[in-house]
Amino acid sequence: MWKLEFIEGGIIYVKIELEKLSIAKFIIKEESKFIYLKDDVVLTFDRLKNLKTITKVYSILTNSAFNPKYIAKNKSILGEIISPIINQDSFNSFKVQCAGTNTPEINSIIKYINQEFKLEYDLDNPDLKIHIIKAKDSWELGAQITPKPLSWRDYKVSHMSGALNPTVAYGMNLLAKTEEATSYLNPFSGSGTLLIEACIQNPHLQEIVGFDIDKSALTSSIHNIKEAGLIRKIKVKSLDIFEEISLGKFDIIASDLPFGMAISKHTDIGYLYKKFINFSENHLTKNGRLVVVTSETDLFKKIIKNSNFKIISEINLKSVTSINSYLKTTIFLCK
Repeated sequence: MWKLEFIEGGIIYVKIELEKLSIAKFIIKEESKFIYLKDDVVLTFDRLKNLKTITKVYSILTNSAFNPKYIAKNKSILGEIISPIINQDSFNSFKVQCAGTNTPEINSIIKYINQEFKLEYDLDNPDLKIHIIKAKDSWELGAQITPKPLSWRDYKVSHMSGALNPTVAYGMNLLAKTEEATSYLNPFSGSGTLLIEACIQNPHLQEIVGFDIDKSALTSSIHNIKEAGLIRKIKVKSLDIFEEISLGKFDIIASDLPFGMAISKHTDIGYLYKKFINFSENHLTKNGRLVVVTSETDLFKKIIKNSNFKIISEINLKSVTSINSYLKTTIFLCK
């Protein structure tokens, strides 16, 4: 069985991707941050590793008997999970996540994996992450199929604090139907994640533009756009939304709206959001779509209510930050 992990709350755009790729028919169970797929010959490692809205993919076995003591006595079960994974990618180290990590059973499992698969045990930065967990009335034995999460993007050579998760960016572009657009605009473009993910989804976009007032953000985005091989495709500009801007009309306007520490203490966030909505009204085509993500949910809804836009979809997300706290944000799709 396959277990797909995603940003909690994002199941709507995840299922859109799975439908487009003819994978949704294999769904056997859904949870707030996981989707389970039945095993099938068409669900190859390469196909699953190319999913863009998924953060991690696990190969799992479930059985009411698969507790650590049972697996320690029947270690060949580990091979059913580990062998296919290490045969399709480069793995040099591993760790085992399980309650009671210093028990004789877990130590026996660690020793077996080390000797049988020639992998070094590494708690800090392992390539292969194996877990043995209790899942309601059963036990789950599984392993992440890639050394890095799928949310990792090779083009991200320049990072910014608080940058948008690429899987969320791709999901936002799916909701906005970027594949049907010819032009795309990204105010507050930051490190360029939305722009690059839009091009990945629709390489035939004729015009794709981002702008930001933050010079370090623009520099970061240029580095990432170059790494993605899109420097001739994507234009980024140094512009201030509080000043007069005329860029023409776009089929999609997408933005990770500033909030929290990204807002200067001298900035009135309400006025900033009003200015953004007014800007979007003037730069969106007649049947265009506006998609944003923000933690200022109530404020955004209040401002939208007094605009020409109508909220079509609202998706509440809950993601874990780098300091292991939770960040709640909302994606809004508007027309």
